[in-house]
Amino acid sequence: MDNIQEQQFEVQFEAIKTVVKANAPTKEEGERRAKMLDEAKYNTKAYINLLDMFGIPYPGNL
Repeated sequence: MDNIQEQQFEVQFEAIKTVVKANAPTKEEGERRAKMLDEAKYNTKAYINLLDMFGIPYPGNL
């Protein structure tokens, strides 16, 4: 990944994390989900599975 792609990924990742936290039923659940995303950040399969679980289309699938 070049620098521009890395920056785009970071922006998308933070936006998705914000949406996941906002859509959670409680603040605690939002924090838990955000932590799950952080842990799966560089594991593509786990990251995509979490996005699917949270009902968020992943950027390559928009």
